[in-house]
Amino acid sequence: MTDAAPRLAPGREHLVCGACPSLALPLGNFDVVPKPSKESAYERAHGYRVLRDGGTPVCVHPDRVGLPAGAYASAGVPLPGAGGPADPPPLPEAADGLDQWLLTYLGGVETIVFEAALQRAHETAATRFAPDEVLTALRRVLGSGRLS
Repeated sequence: MTDAAPRLAPGREHLVCGACPSLALPLGNFDVVPKPSKESAYERAHGYRVLRDGGTPVCVHPDRVGLPAGAYASAGVPLPGAGGPADPPPLPEAADGLDQWLLTYLGGVETIVFEAALQRAHETAATRFAPDEVLTALRRVLGSGRLS
């Protein structure tokens, strides 16, 4: 992976455990398994768990890191959303539809591309609606807890 590889989204650091490879490595440079097991062990020299067979860094909490279980580093499984977020749906006719539009679009976005989708939603909505209407809708939706 290159230096441009995606990292753990800012603000998620508190969700992962202190021994998570996502704190040190880009996403895709470690595997993610469903739960801790005998197949992985904490490697003090690295500060995170590794698979006993092969030494691949491994995260054991997919829900915390925001990735489904997968052999991203050991078998080259592509990261979900690696191509970027999908295009947003057509804009609503009126500003009072922005909240539902944002919930529909952002609610289906993979964690790994959420920031890019948020930026795309903002830019798209600004093509039709006033900046204050867009910002107000974004604040309502992001503060609602309905995207978790």
